[in-house]
Amino acid sequence: MTTADNFSKVEGDLGFLIACFRDILIEQGDGKIADALPWRRLAEPDADLADPAAEAWADADSERLTQAYSIALQLLTQAEENAVAQLRRSREAQGRLGEDGGSWEQVLGRLADGGLDPADIAGALS
Repeated sequence: MTTADNFSKVEGDLGFLIACFRDILIEQGDGKIADALPWRRLAEPDADLADPAAEAWADADSERLTQAYSIALQLLTQAEENAVAQLRRSREAQGRLGEDGGSWEQVLGRLADGGLDPADIAGALS
């Protein structure tokens, strides 16, 4: 999985999650809130949405809209975390974990590449 695939994965997953969230809101009678959600273009790629939330914001209950945005942001986080986990698993399967910035594999690899003895590194971490 490449970084471009990772972004596509996030967009696809987020679109699916937002579409499901919209369906639930509409079923509960909160169509105005559903229309004001962010990322509607991902959920409805064929819809003609000039500015999907502008009019809906004016009509929506602000407290309910705030709650819906909070949930939408949580869905975004879940989509991103899922894509990162899949990218990491893909790199692990290919033996490329050292490419993950800030990972133990990368840091320990840099220390070893810098000439530090693995025993010295282990001793410093003990």
